[in-house]
Amino acid sequence: MRRFAAILIVLAFFAAATQSAAQQPPELKNAATEKKDENKSPGGKRVPVAVEHAGADPVGLKLAYVVKEMVNNSNLFSLTTKDEKKIVLTLTTKEEFADRPKITSVYSLCWLYSAKDGSLRYFLAATSGVVDVTNVEETAQAILSKTSATADSFAYLFE
Repeated sequence: MRRFAAILIVLAFFAAATQSAAQQPPELKNAATEKKDENKSPGGKRVPVAVEHAGADPVGLKLAYVVKEMVNNSNLFSLTTKDEKKIVLTLTTKEEFADRPKITSVYSLCWLYSAKDGSLRYFLAATSGVVDVTNVEETAQAILSKTSATADSFAYLFE
């Protein structure tokens, strides 16, 4: 019986130690998350983003405008043309069909890192797709979401 009581006491200590250890990681995880997102707080440092557009199709022009507007109004990014470390979005658009220029456009988008103007830009990511006049805002939101993920992945470049 004493042996059983001793085992129960050891198990109780083990359970208490496990419970206190299980409570520590969320605190540590929150601290790590706060440190990772410190440049994304409304009062903190925002990632500089420049948007460059090539193309004369109406839907592509609207997409470029909406992306610039969303970047400018974002708490995560700051729209910039300054000579500083930044992510450059190069957006190229063209109408999908020449006889329907105001309905659908195809786009190609590259995320580049620029340390300063006049220096070599570094490739970070790329995508392409089709955008129509009804889903310009959703496409722009998806582009900003990918921009945020890219900025997170390459955050060390801005330190």
